[in-house]
Amino acid sequence: MTEEIQELKKLRATYGIPKREIAALLGVPENSVHRWEKGVCTPNPTHRRKIALIIKLFNEDLENEQRKLLAKELGIT
Repeated sequence: MTEEIQELKKLRATYGIPKREIAALLGVPENSVHRWEKGVCTPNPTHRRKIALIIKLFNEDLENEQRKLLAKELGIT
């Protein structure tokens, strides 16, 4: 399991985010997130980049404007 996936799994547990919501943000089936978290396979570079953005979005040190920019890049309005 990659560092990004470990961090994503921790983030999901901390905030109670279901796999289906992460999958929807990434545009992948829910079972892909499950397989990544189990270490069965790893996300491709595009998904790894989006996962990094999701993790940054939840970073407590971000200013509100930075959060808005990250959310926009992820397609969250």
